[in-house]
Amino acid sequence: MGQVNFNLALESITGDVGGAVYPNGIGDIRLIGAVGIAIIGDPATNSLTISGAGLIHQINADVGAAIPAAGLIGMVGGTNIATAGAGNTVTINLDGTTDHAVQVGNAAGALTSLAVGLTGTILTGVTGADPVWTTTTYPATIAIGEILHGSALNVISGLAAGATGETLMGATGAAPGWTASPSFGGTATAATGFTATTGNITATLGDVVITAGNLTIPTTTAAVGQIIQAGNRLLHTFGTNNMFLGITAGNTTLTVANAVVNLGIGLQALSALTDGNWNVVVGHSSAQTLTTGIQNTVLGTAALQIATSAGGNVSIGLGSLAQLLTGTANIAVGNTSGNALVGAESNNILIGHTGVAVESNTIRLGTVGTQTATYLAGNTTSSGSFTSTAGAITASLGDFVATAGDVNIGNVAVAITPPYVNFKKSRTAAVITSGDLLGGITFQGHDSGTYKIGSQITSTSSGTIAAGRVASDLKFYTSPDAVSAAVLRTTIAPTGEVTIAIPDSGTALTVTGVAVTDTIAVPIGDVRVTLGHVYANEFNTITNPAISMALYENTVFAEGTDLNVDVVVVPKGVGGFVLDGLWGGVLLSQWRTEQRDASTADAVPTAIITIPLIAKQMVTITAYVNGFLSTGAEALGGNVMFSVARPAIGNVAVVGNVNITYAASGVSTAALDAGVDVGAQTLVVYVVGVAAETWEWVSTYSYMYTTLP
Repeated sequence: MGQVNFNLALESITGDVGGAVYPNGIGDIRLIGAVGIAIIGDPATNSLTISGAGLIHQINADVGAAIPAAGLIGMVGGTNIATAGAGNTVTINLDGTTDHAVQVGNAAGALTSLAVGLTGTILTGVTGADPVWTTTTYPATIAIGEILHGSALNVISGLAAGATGETLMGATGAAPGWTASPSFGGTATAATGFTATTGNITATLGDVVITAGNLTIPTTTAAVGQIIQAGNRLLHTFGTNNMFLGITAGNTTLTVANAVVNLGIGLQALSALTDGNWNVVVGHSSAQTLTTGIQNTVLGTAALQIATSAGGNVSIGLGSLAQLLTGTANIAVGNTSGNALVGAESNNILIGHTGVAVESNTIRLGTVGTQTATYLAGNTTSSGSFTSTAGAITASLGDFVATAGDVNIGNVAVAITPPYVNFKKSRTAAVITSGDLLGGITFQGHDSGTYKIGSQITSTSSGTIAAGRVASDLKFYTSPDAVSAAVLRTTIAPTGEVTIAIPDSGTALTVTGVAVTDTIAVPIGDVRVTLGHVYANEFNTITNPAISMALYENTVFAEGTDLNVDVVVVPKGVGGFVLDGLWGGVLLSQWRTEQRDASTADAVPTAIITIPLIAKQMVTITAYVNGFLSTGAEALGGNVMFSVARPAIGNVAVVGNVNITYAASGVSTAALDAGVDVGAQTLVVYVVGVAAETWEWVSTYSYMYTTLP
């Protein structure tokens, strides 16, 4: 044979060729190789190797002290090992075992028989001890997909395989079972996800908790993609860029193409929406009937509640704009603000005010009888008007400025009370002192850089300030040009005295437009003119007056029977006076004395006197004229006398001749002329200067009007 390997637990192995050495005694094995047989023993590993080309002729087993003959193998049994040999046969049997028992090694190097296991039990290991049979029984066979489970006390059975998608659910005191509708009594954790292809995932008690990850639902349609509470929609996003949160908020029937970018939060918010878009609605029952309205911003319970097509409204507060239907661009802030608007009212701003039905384009702040004062910090600008139905509009600091339009103060009460503008001055609600400025009105214009005062009116306190008495004056200022400050022109003293300052040019006081029956009366006192002239003129029909006028110590006296003469200061050029008288006979006749001046720089005739005529009127004039060359080198003096009449129909014409007499010094060619101006229907007296010379002229003249009735 090629090679035989033994690996036995033997006490000793001795290898020899030739048979000279024998085993030590009982229990030893002596191996003697035959011709061509090599026998090698290794005590370190308790192994025996027999190799060679020949055959083993004989193996003899022996128990006892007998030594096998040469060429034989002697075998001695050990613990639990029984040997017997007969001829070429060796029989080895285990000894001391139990029928059907499992043999395990023991500490003595022998075998131990375990107790025989019962049907269905299995052997389980025990650390540092012999294995033991379980008291639990197992099935003899198991099908594919079955799960082992305890079907009875210490009995393991196979649970039939569940159907696809079913979940194994435990049952108290009974075997678990497969179900397509699992119900979790504790906490369910999914490493990847729970999927319900049909039916619901329901938490009967407890919460559905996502500690990490997302709750993912599909795009909202009429059937899916909604969070339902007690059978009602709670959250969905039906349409394009819409979100609705609240029981029955929004709907799933709106027009998807039109109703976009809406946010509705609250019970029934935007629940009737069809085509409206860009609405933001937050509040219980807010905008619940809105269908086509757009761009509304709503915050508050029942705000904009019954509107249908209203758009561009801002409604903040419980019940704000609650009755508006179709109105647009209203702003209502505060509980019940704007809830008096009931239709299409638009462009109102209502803060703390219910508004007024059918009123649009109005701003209302606060409620009459509730808010008693309004304080505005900084500048307040109004493009419309401020109206106070009760109380006052007060600027504690700052100004009232009308950038365009007017400041109008009116009184519409059914009474004789007029409107007043009151300027009130105090020293921190205490008494003022003499010299305090009580108020002023300035009139300003913009000079391209800032506003400058053009004129102003002021009032200053004076004298002793006592209870019930504040004396003050009134001053009037004007600016004569673009660079000078406003100058005091007229003062009304606390005593009533009126002082008119000397003007920069012209006449200090002129009264014009006086009717025939008007009178400037000075019952007591004088009409004083510091510089300038007094004109007594114009008309009043008096029967047979006997009037004399005299100038005495700068005082004009008008005296006579049935005195009714007007004294009027009328601008008549640089310097000059007018004295008028009226004869009230059958023919209405008026006489007048005036003075005029003129300046010439050429030889063109220049009118120095013009007197207009009306139909059926005649004028006779005598005029005295003086002229001076501006250097004083030459002069002219003369007079003109003639009459002019204007018929009922036709033009003015000279009556008779024009009588002109004058004389000039030196070689001057200056002259006088007179006639009529048909175009203007006037009598005219001319002065004729000299080319390239400046002449100054003055004329004093008297004339009489006679007018047919």
